[in-house]
Amino acid sequence: MITCTGLVGKIYSNRYFIAGIVEPNMKKVWDIRGSYMVTEKGNIVFLFGFEFEDDCEKVYKGTPWLMSNVHLNLRRWSPKVAFNRIPMRLSWFSAQLYDLPLDFLDYLKIKKKCSVFYATIEIDAGLETIWGWNRFVRVRIEFLPRHPLIAGIHVTNMLDTKHWIKVQYERLGEFYFNCGRITHPHALL
Repeated sequence: MITCTGLVGKIYSNRYFIAGIVEPNMKKVWDIRGSYMVTEKGNIVFLFGFEFEDDCEKVYKGTPWLMSNVHLNLRRWSPKVAFNRIPMRLSWFSAQLYDLPLDFLDYLKIKKKCSVFYATIEIDAGLETIWGWNRFVRVRIEFLPRHPLIAGIHVTNMLDTKHWIKVQYERLGEFYFNCGRITHPHALL
């Protein structure tokens, strides 16, 4: 039996999808223990209902997801709220920031530099000491899908030396290199 708790999903693509395509594709990717149901609410908007609450939580926390190599934006949904009232204008990605200067070893400096994105949701732990520093820092960022993604960030360290911090996005999927977007505005209707 499917519970009333679920997710609203919006696919950012110039292609149209139907529930009969979305459901089997995501079943393979999500690896959940119970069943789930997909209801089409438009050409690119879907409701996902799950048998088990922990399956719903696992899928939601695992975002971003790709469906047929295009971005699927998921938000929590409850029957108390009309599905078209759930804000879908923002989406998120995990991004890796490479080659940060050592004087950027604290959360506040990273968060400030990530302000070029719409919002920084979280920064990976392990920044407490220089010995815990990896090749990159993973940040989870919110962004507006109709805007271009940035390739990097300019930072200035304590010695006033400028550095280019490369940004690499995880699970990017379909991407238009000429304009830097994951989709085009006419696909976001």
